Amino acid sequence: NWLYIVDVETGQTLYKEQLLDPVDNSSGGAAVAEPAAVDTDGDGYLDRIYVGTLEGFLYRVDLRNAIGEPPILKPTFDFVEFSPGIFFGIGVEHITDPDFRPRLVFKAQPDPATAGPPSRAIYFRPSVIFSAGLGEYVIAFGVGDRENLWSSDGARGVFYLFRDDIGVGDPTFYTEADLVQIDSALDGDRADDLLTDPTLATKGWFLQLREDERLITNPFAVSGVVVFTVFEPDVAVDLESLTCSRTGRSRVFGVTATNANGLLFSGGQRTRWFDIADFVTEPYIEQSATKNPDSGNEGGNADELTADHLAIMDELKKLFPQNCKFANYRLDIKTLSSDTGIHLIAPIPICIVEKNWKEF
Repeated sequence: NWLYIVDVETGQTLYKEQLLDPVDNSSGGAAVAEPAAVDTDGDGYLDRIYVGTLEGFLYRVDLRNAIGEPPILKPTFDFVEFSPGIFFGIGVEHITDPDFRPRLVFKAQPDPATAGPPSRAIYFRPSVIFSAGLGEYVIAFGVGDRENLWSSDGARGVFYLFRDDIGVGDPTFYTEADLVQIDSALDGDRADDLLTDPTLATKGWFLQLREDERLITNPFAVSGVVVFTVFEPDVAVDLESLTCSRTGRSRVFGVTATNANGLLFSGGQRTRWFDIADFVTEPYIEQSATKNPDSGNEGGNADELTADHLAIMDELKKLFPQNCKFANYRLDIKTLSSDTGIHLIAPIPICIVEKNWKEF
């Protein structure tokens, strides 16, 4: 559980640091999730790296110090044993500024007073969302045992979304106690903004899922919509043939980033999620036209919009500025199921704002 930063041209280690729990200096767990690296100021250079561990710890590495400077390489000595008992000091350049140490920003563990497993493993990279209103970054990620899809420990899955306003060098980290708990089984809308409202003390929200559900795709966000998929394992038993098979259901979520309100529709009713009786892949986006006829068949051509899809588009249009003019094309969020079926999760309308330009 060491984090390494190396020179891509030479392979030289520029920085290494062990991932630890700052409370008791115990191991922070293995980092099997892909890191999320972001450019926070738009200058073309990476500024932050986020990485999760199997202990449920989310770490952040700042690639600029407290005054905004990039790391400076300083010469240090590494001692290499060339023969038994004979060591030579070799001068190498390392990053030594403590501002660049990986720091814990979120501990995805249940309340110690709550029965259940001690940690919630992070297997997928977090989604890093920029909040223009706050001028800060929002982190969305889920937990669960992705290595063994049919593991069962009785714990409920969890999806987190929080505002990362922790300064460089600040030892603060957040837990579930800093967020508002929302039960995914309850579809009632919230009127409050749990993410950007400065009058609220909360740093965001977390969504309680079903027992043994776990995240199976990287979450992503577009136009204020957060999309992620979880899997609920099951075992089917055929009493006639006395055989059993491992099955399960996927739940695809589409919620608002501000308060986890549902943005999907099923049977004309607004909801946070819909079921697919199969395992599904990572969602993807492709551009589509809006002129396709409505077939009314959710399992047919994924480019055809049903009444529920049109309702989703109408709901999403409410999130855009009032001076939007919507084009006759859209961005479709889709996923593939293991039976090769294509499923349209949500059609995202494209907003065009007219501006008057004057050239000199």
